[in-house]
Amino acid sequence: MKIINKFNLSELSYIHIGPVVKLIVIEHINDFINIVDNYKILGNASNILFKEKQYDTQFVKLNINDELKIIDPDNCIVEIPAGMSIKKAINILSGMNIGGLEEFYPIPGTIGGMLFMNAGTPDKSISDNLIKINTINDSFGKKHFKFEYRYSGINEAIISAVFKLKKKQI
Repeated sequence: MKIINKFNLSELSYIHIGPVVKLIVIEHINDFINIVDNYKILGNASNILFKEKQYDTQFVKLNINDELKIIDPDNCIVEIPAGMSIKKAINILSGMNIGGLEEFYPIPGTIGGMLFMNAGTPDKSISDNLIKINTINDSFGKKHFKFEYRYSGINEAIISAVFKLKKKQI
């Protein structure tokens, strides 16, 4: 875990604006034990506008070097870390001839952030292919949450998510 007491969020923000804050960089899942209750998790900060002010909260950036895992290759069931960008996940899966998330390629978010806000297109949401979400404390099936348009009901830090995808047609 790395603590940066004076981090300029404009360096992380997708549109390069933001104040100076306390940033905690989580490099191992066990580092969450040391985090106090008053924190906000940042992914790519691609859907956040920061006011130029001081914040009383700590900001947390997941930098856990987990890799995408194929759980069941025959049924295209994969586990994707929350901090991985959707673009990176799609590129990795494409190399394995697995599809189902391509519509989200233009969205500049991480898997965790996209699930938190149930990102999507007019025709499809990230939760459509979801099986379960792994959080700091537990795992929850899709039915545990109330996925709606741009809403998930998720109120815990997402560590990874399991999706049912499909073989790409060659």
